[in-house]
Amino acid sequence: MDPGLRILLHTRSEVETFPVPQPHPLKRPYVESVALAGFMDPASAAASIPWLGALSPEALGEFQARFGAGARLGPADHAGKPSFHAVRGPAALKVLADARSLIQPSDAWNLAGFEWIAIEKLIAGRLFSDPVPIAELLPAAQDEGSIARFCIYGYGSQMLLEAVPGGPGLQSALPFLLDAAGPLQVNGDIVGVPFRVIPLPTPVRVLVADDRAVALDGIGKLIALLRLGVKRALCVVHYGYSPSMMDVWPQLPQDLLAADRPPLIADFLDPAVAVSVPTRPRSTTAVLTAQMVQLG
Repeated sequence: MDPGLRILLHTRSEVETFPVPQPHPLKRPYVESVALAGFMDPASAAASIPWLGALSPEALGEFQARFGAGARLGPADHAGKPSFHAVRGPAALKVLADARSLIQPSDAWNLAGFEWIAIEKLIAGRLFSDPVPIAELLPAAQDEGSIARFCIYGYGSQMLLEAVPGGPGLQSALPFLLDAAGPLQVNGDIVGVPFRVIPLPTPVRVLVADDRAVALDGIGKLIALLRLGVKRALCVVHYGYSPSMMDVWPQLPQDLLAADRPPLIADFLDPAVAVSVPTRPRSTTAVLTAQMVQLG
């Protein structure tokens, strides 16, 4: 093998947030988002979901039929005041230990930490969820380690990867990195490149401020857990308006957060106010290329 052979790795992320009118040519682990249309009106729906008019007439009709239904919901006891539990189990602690070096700095301020939180009473900081994971990514409902892994990484037991069409590489709806796992392996004209897949943490984030707990993101995971009958999620909790929250807080629906009956995560399972909408998810692609470099 020429000593000037270098293996280059290119990783790119793509975000697709418009409806899918037909199956995508590549397998996608996510196909559904959920909107709390009952807490919207025509103006707020258009502002929150710019592609709303691209829905089919039937789907758009279902969406519009729920406008204003949230105002007819009864009071919810302890809304925004879920119970919290410390992380003590060895399986969950191992998941956190493995993710420690990969957690983004914004989730590592002194006023943030991981806790188990009861899901249903969390206030929904967004009225439109990120994609809801499909069955292949869901955790075992009675396995604390599996649930913790799902909350942190987005899968319960195994990450789903696809080969990139037309070239050496991998693709997934979940973020990941490829890291060299050893020296090149040469067998005649074939060069083997050992890599290991490193899933990247995308923890569910919760803000506790003004005596209320608000789910900021990862709502698709919370919906999936409730559908499984799982009552608690492992979340990174921000207490107060830390520097990492300065860009997030202005984007939240302030009038709804302060309402006597705010939108809750449990409402995403209520057909009176919630409607499923097809979406395309974020995808991460890692592609390998070889380049010959003349040395000397």
